[in-house]
Amino acid sequence: MRLDRPDEVRAALEHADLVPHPPHVDDDGATMRLRSAMARFTGGAAHAARRAAVVELIDRLDVDDLSEAARAATTARLGGARLDAAELARHVPTEAVAVALGIVVDDRLVDDVHAMVAVIGRGAAPSKRADAATERLLARADAAGLEPVAAMSVLYQNTDATAALLLARLAAIVQAAERAPAVPRTRRVARCDVQIGGHRILADTEVTIEIGAAGLPFGAGRHACPGQTVATRLVDCVADTITDAGYVPEPSSVELDADGRPVAMSLVATTVR
Repeated sequence: MRLDRPDEVRAALEHADLVPHPPHVDDDGATMRLRSAMARFTGGAAHAARRAAVVELIDRLDVDDLSEAARAATTARLGGARLDAAELARHVPTEAVAVALGIVVDDRLVDDVHAMVAVIGRGAAPSKRADAATERLLARADAAGLEPVAAMSVLYQNTDATAALLLARLAAIVQAAERAPAVPRTRRVARCDVQIGGHRILADTEVTIEIGAAGLPFGAGRHACPGQTVATRLVDCVADTITDAGYVPEPSSVELDADGRPVAMSLVATTVR
């Protein structure tokens, strides 16, 4: 089942009986245990308390500290005649948010976050490598005095979505086309029979909700992205740092995915640095 009309998309996002996929009962590794504890993948009574912990952590972020961390992480990757924008987007949002949260950033952090995100959000199979990465990340959050699941939820939700938002922002500098949404769709499962507009959705049916096409790239309802303001501020800061340093996207290098989102591009220096 696929929903893309704005009224139906909003109704689906706000419906209490359309819930995220629950974890498989036999997935007992650290990464899938983390997924099952995240507000993003929780429905019912447990969701409100878990989301509140994430919102509280985001509200504690100092936007000036975040901006400074974003500028520093970006500047550290500038230099030379040509840069890989996707590689920059892979690193900078995670490093900046980690610094703002007080999590120690080293050479392993970004790889560990992407190993965790690959399983939780991209469909990769659980693995010992991912579980080891997740355990290290949870330990980092605990060492920083943070609630570990909330901290990992912030890093998880920041990773791919903010990278996509940044690449879209950069591509828009040289492309006249309207920006594609950073998050084009989300999925839910009906836990009982549900009526959305003219659609009768039977229990256990997976529903693909086209939030981008409906103009709701940050979602709506109880699972709306709590970090929209933070992500937008971070992307603005990174993009401004890149352009202020004299780099612009090379139009011919921009590669798009099936949803029209930029996934690769080169940044070229317009001034000698």
